[in-house]
Amino acid sequence: MIEAAEIEFDRGDWASAAERLRPHHFRAGHGLVNEQLRVAELAAGRGEGDVARTLLEECERWLVNSLEPPFIAATGILRAELERRAGDVAAARAAIEDALDRIEYCSEDLARLAAVSAAGVAVEADAAERARDLHDADAERTALAAAAMMLERVRATVEDGRPVEAAHLLTAEAEADRAAGEPAAERWAAAADAWDALERPYPAAQARWREAEAHVVAGRREDAERALAAALAAADRLGAAWLAGEARGLSARARLHVPSADDGATPAAEAADGLEPFGLTPRERQVLELLAGGATNRQIGQTLFMAEKTASVHVSRILSKLDVRSRTEAAAVAHRQGLTG
Repeated sequence: MIEAAEIEFDRGDWASAAERLRPHHFRAGHGLVNEQLRVAELAAGRGEGDVARTLLEECERWLVNSLEPPFIAATGILRAELERRAGDVAAARAAIEDALDRIEYCSEDLARLAAVSAAGVAVEADAAERARDLHDADAERTALAAAAMMLERVRATVEDGRPVEAAHLLTAEAEADRAAGEPAAERWAAAADAWDALERPYPAAQARWREAEAHVVAGRREDAERALAAALAAADRLGAAWLAGEARGLSARARLHVPSADDGATPAAEAADGLEPFGLTPRERQVLELLAGGATNRQIGQTLFMAEKTASVHVSRILSKLDVRSRTEAAAVAHRQGLTG
């Protein structure tokens, strides 16, 4: 029953997987752990982070002394993913390192080593992006070195006739480019194609989302819209709420015309003559450049000859248009999308 649910999750039939997992057939032992891990994985995919965390913490307590690579890999990858989404790169990195150490201690399970190492490259890509946002050259170098090491781990697992490991490698290579600040849409497209060939729509949709991001950075709006539409359609079909939210957020920030289930286009994607790609006015663009450089509202006001309160209003509007929650996130978007001078 649990194996069938796992297959259905991978193939994208999350509703059927949920039905199989609902009865909770096991009361103890590895069967219960496996069942709880699958429920947690499904919850994380649906964006139910609190549920996934609660279940994962229970599993981690049961598996504290486990030497079984499937369980170690699954918990490590899920923990790293949840921490990445929460913005805790250090915790995500620790989860990956612990999983790799434990797997390598007890086995040479290439499939699990590939999956965990590929997740590790993604963690280091996040770390490198954050370091660049904060102008922390030492942290960036550390992240890039770790990403390169993780990528080599993935490469070492790829052998003839191992298509899943090959798909992980394509994804890891694309993440390594993201870590270097040079996102390559063609690599993400290749990764998405590889996952599609394996009939695994969830990782394929994530790759399409990243592909769209890379096209936005390169200024290829039509290509970005195509890739993002594919990612959003897959996310909605799966019920991957967090991924659908990320896709819609990118559409809003980049003002892309992407069909939606409701009215054929995301509201923020409507064209606006004379505005920047993110819908910024020329004055807001000036404010954003100063904000990205670390200026306070008072400093922005003094530089642009406006009241501090007026600067605050501009900043609030910018955060809304970029679909971010903080000045730091706005600065990160500005740097990544080339909005600073």
